[in-house]
Amino acid sequence: YTPGPDDINTGSVVLTLTASGINPCEDSSSDQINVTIEDCTGVDELSNEEISLSLIPNPNHGIFDFTIESLDQNDLTLQIFNLHGQVIFTFKIGQISGVYSNRINMKNYPRGIYFINVQNGKVSQTEKLIIY
Repeated sequence: YTPGPDDINTGSVVLTLTASGINPCEDSSSDQINVTIEDCTGVDELSNEEISLSLIPNPNHGIFDFTIESLDQNDLTLQIFNLHGQVIFTFKIGQISGVYSNRINMKNYPRGIYFINVQNGKVSQTEKLIIY
């Protein structure tokens, strides 16, 4: 299948998948699926009270970068929790307006699942972190 401008104009496309047997089986089978194409009108902007948190790479071996995006002028705090809900790391970031990135080294912590929470006093965002 090769996408084309008519797909957007019609609003849908029918995809057909055919599986053919090889010798000694020579039967074939096919199925169709109808894919609806919706117009994208834009990407939502981050509101003043929202926080965006990303962890890269995830999973990792204990060293990863985090990126926070916030338009709020309140102080940000990042905390890392283990599976028991215990805070094992706290990092006070302070005020940012835009994007903030930094690196965390958790190589001395056991492998496992952790939760990283960033909050600004009004809202918070939590992401799961896997160290293997």
